[in-house]
Amino acid sequence: MTRRLLAVDAPNLDMVVATLFDRRPTSRERPDYAALLRWFRSRDGADDAEAAVFLNVKDDSADRVAPWVLWLTQTGFRVFVKPKIGDSDIDDDLVDYVQRPARELSEVVLVSHDARAFHDVAEDLAHDGVRVTVVAFAEYAGPMVRSRNLDFVDLADIPALFQVPLPPRITLHNLPPQGRWFEPTGPRPTAPIPDTDELDLD
Repeated sequence: MTRRLLAVDAPNLDMVVATLFDRRPTSRERPDYAALLRWFRSRDGADDAEAAVFLNVKDDSADRVAPWVLWLTQTGFRVFVKPKIGDSDIDDDLVDYVQRPARELSEVVLVSHDARAFHDVAEDLAHDGVRVTVVAFAEYAGPMVRSRNLDFVDLADIPALFQVPLPPRITLHNLPPQGRWFEPTGPRPTAPIPDTDELDLD
């Protein structure tokens, strides 16, 4: 039996949500992983579905994170936890999880914005005949949004994933032909200026 895999890069997801709110998000502002799992299972049935969350844990935060890990397992996720030592991350572990023979997989749903770590892996899976769906905020997912080989779902389109409204987003995908205005959200004199060396505005 082929399987459908949901792989969630929890550190990356939390970092991008923090970027949207311009601060560490509260528990109500973070995505509801139970809603994410319901959405995943509702797509094509739950019989062959397996969902996993990957995260790093610093030693001084282990006691605070443990109840959440317990809740995730009770909700239906497998959870891979790796100690945060220096610059260690879970990218290679997530790659190992999804890199199974194509005959064993019908779909991989990847929740991450980290194109540097996962774009090539996702493209390789798609080339081998596996349906690959990337779930992320479009403006942060880089080439994974534009790929013709990958399906894309914006996090904001998943029902009940967020309990509170998201801050204004600058999303330049699917603009109307007549264009649209983006209104100022307030002065931020300390905000860093993005690197514009590679901009092509023609």
